[in-house]
Amino acid sequence: MAICSHLKKAMSSGLSFRSGLMLLAVFLIGSAFYHIDEEWKLKKDKNGIKVFTRKVDGYSLKEYKATMIVNAAPDAAYRLINDAEKYHEWQHNCGSARLIQKEGKNTSVIYVHTKAPFPVSDRDLVAKFTEQRYDDGGFRIDFKAVEGYEPINKPKVRMSYMKGYWIVENLGEGKLRIDHQVHADPAGKLPDWMINAAVVETPYKTLLNLKRLLEEG
Repeated sequence: MAICSHLKKAMSSGLSFRSGLMLLAVFLIGSAFYHIDEEWKLKKDKNGIKVFTRKVDGYSLKEYKATMIVNAAPDAAYRLINDAEKYHEWQHNCGSARLIQKEGKNTSVIYVHTKAPFPVSDRDLVAKFTEQRYDDGGFRIDFKAVEGYEPINKPKVRMSYMKGYWIVENLGEGKLRIDHQVHADPAGKLPDWMINAAVVETPYKTLLNLKRLLEEG
């Protein structure tokens, strides 16, 4: 094995057995992190929106990130992205969403219902959103699925793992760069065609709708 070869070379160069084991441990840890963090692959580049995906060990659904530049004011983007009641207007396949409660000034708990095509069951989740605002009007919102707050509502399937963020950067001269990244476990069994389509079309159509609403004012 290549790992054994590295260890033998370390020993022959005068390192002690203990030092050799430490070197091996560092090598294995580094290899593990590299394996998990696969490089991003561009999957769609259309209408000024780029969508990238990558595999994550242990999950059927790939992680995605999407980016675009829009002509809009940062306050307009902040109001729209933070308004749960309007998620269904621009977030792809969102059936409904609502604010459950505020926790302090910068944290919100939100319920989200996601529609799925028949015969697949709809999904829902409860997520905690935490925001940071910058002096130039830009902002970052991190979110992750949390347990509790809302009873399970069958036949919807409750998603227990989801994390991601929105980053809105003020580029000046009326332009914003918007970055969106998500990794989730849809829970239950889903067909491969749906998983593969969702990981590209969901961020693309979400950003396309967001761009339309922001630029139409």
